Amino acid sequence: MPTQQNAGTRSTYWLCVERRPGTHCYAAVIQRGDDFIRGAKDHIHPAQVDQLTKTRVTSSIRRRARRDVFRPASTIVQEAVQQHWDPAQPVEALPQLASMRRAVNKFRAHFRPKAPTDLSFDLDMDNLPENFVQCNVTTADRRHLILATDDQLDLLTRARRWYMDGTFHIVRRPFVQLFSIHVFLTNDGCAVKQAPLVFVLMSGRSKRDYRAVSKQCTC
Repeated sequence: MPTQQNAGTRSTYWLCVERRPGTHCYAAVIQRGDDFIRGAKDHIHPAQVDQLTKTRVTSSIRRRARRDVFRPASTIVQEAVQQHWDPAQPVEALPQLASMRRAVNKFRAHFRPKAPTDLSFDLDMDNLPENFVQCNVTTADRRHLILATDDQLDLLTRARRWYMDGTFHIVRRPFVQLFSIHVFLTNDGCAVKQAPLVFVLMSGRSKRDYRAVSKQCTC
């Protein structure tokens, strides 16, 4: 339950969180030190026995989201739910997983670096995996970033065929496309699935841009 503190009396007022339309509960508990005093109002709704589980899940999600601002929201929610929720005891108060994922992204947006508005930005290496930026390709008026881990490059060098793709709708200005290089991962000589191994954030799509990337990607 949220609290309100009164500095004059050194009291803490614990208020009921029930605030649904038509069910505004004014029940409260007054805390003075280690003493708890029941307030004048009673609860006007049935007890939520699963509220503690919901609170633990929510608190765990916020801690994980703040600790790793780039970890997938779905993974954060799944780990928190698995840690605190017993599937044998359904939790009615637990929000939908999709709602919790949206809440994670909204919460940690404040802790992420701001998106660049032009090509003169500085890379914040503290928020990138080690050695992930393989090359920063610059021309007179363009800039392209080649991104891949060392393990991904190792897989790429051992592949017999490369597949290339360009995606435009997931990037924002000043970049115009995410160019990627894929290979088929194999198991016992059989192709299992296709995986992207190299990503290139490109600020242009002309032949000059592709030549600049292919020429300098070994820097």
